[in-house]
Amino acid sequence: MPKFLTRPAAEAYGHAIGVILPDRPFPAVIGDIAHAATFEAPALYRITDGSLDSSAKVAIELAAQGVESIAGAWGTMEQQLALAGQLDVPVCFSALVQLPMIAAAIGESRVIGIISTRSEQDLRMDLQMTNFSVQRAPIVLSLERAPGFCCAYGSLGGTLAVKAVQDEVTELAARICTPNTAVGAILLDGSVLSPYSHEVRNKFDVHVFDLLTAIQCVSSATLQTQYAGLF
Repeated sequence: MPKFLTRPAAEAYGHAIGVILPDRPFPAVIGDIAHAATFEAPALYRITDGSLDSSAKVAIELAAQGVESIAGAWGTMEQQLALAGQLDVPVCFSALVQLPMIAAAIGESRVIGIISTRSEQDLRMDLQMTNFSVQRAPIVLSLERAPGFCCAYGSLGGTLAVKAVQDEVTELAARICTPNTAVGAILLDGSVLSPYSHEVRNKFDVHVFDLLTAIQCVSSATLQTQYAGLF
């Protein structure tokens, strides 16, 4: 029989993933990491003010609770790299960490499109922090000024019309997936965009990556399946 040791800092047990959210209200539907039903395994949530110091403190507390990985909403590559260097558990704060893998998977002849919740300038700054080759310049488009997106997540937001945001995401995807562009994949950069991956995949028949695909990759490495069957 296995033996289990008490974790001195643990409030409860069985949380597979820790999720860090910003200290500001925003609507979250299933598919968004801020919605607990998004995850098949139990998630443990914490709030931070968004600074690196605060995020690091909360992440360390989550690791002490026993989570196997940590994800962050509205994260950046700066947070990704800083926290990964401080923790013994893997972190997923930016969907951009998948870019080198995507590029290797689709080959050099095809293009990667990125749809982001941030400005194109901020996104390109983050791209410089990845190991993604500058020779594979992606097509970058932003939802920063899209009306439906701003209504839900802008400074005066708080009301999410799912269909409106979905239409805005697919409109940008249509600008990427033109007949003259060999698109190999689209990456949705922003934790609130994962609910729209399915629609982009179905409408344009293109491989779609988002923060959840990064989290699922890490989770499958930490929560391995034990296989059994006939030979």
